[in-house]
Amino acid sequence: MCVRREATSASRLDNPNLMRVLDFGQEPDGLLYLAMEYLDGRDLLRILKDEGVPPPERIVDIIGQVLAALNGTCLSPRLQRGLYGISG
Repeated sequence: MCVRREATSASRLDNPNLMRVLDFGQEPDGLLYLAMEYLDGRDLLRILKDEGVPPPERIVDIIGQVLAALNGTCLSPRLQRGLYGISG
């Protein structure tokens, strides 16, 4: 099952720039679930709406964090395909 493989791959990632997968599975009635770490704070879209375009130094910092997270997925082409599908 594709969802199970992706959840298994995501659960193996360990990077401070990624949300951790805590649990995943399937209920007896067929319902699939994925429990992820809760992160308190604002997402990038909220920051941009609240504060506007950040200064260049902050942009470089944010891009660095995104690249660090992507680097953590290098061994997971399936997750990279999912990311590219979302961004396109």
